[in-house]
Amino acid sequence: MVSGQLTPQQVVDMARCLETAATPVFAFCRSGARTEHLFRLATQPSQPR
Repeated sequence: MVSGQLTPQQVVDMARCLETAATPVFAFCRSGARTEHLFRLATQPSQPR
């Protein structure tokens, strides 16, 4: 994932990984900001549109 270029597909992929992978899941980026942002988006409840 490129900083500032997070895609909806990456969020879907991370959510799927968190739901199906053995725990714990280790996600890494240098500062932790991208990983935290992706995690928050992937684990938030879906909003009706």
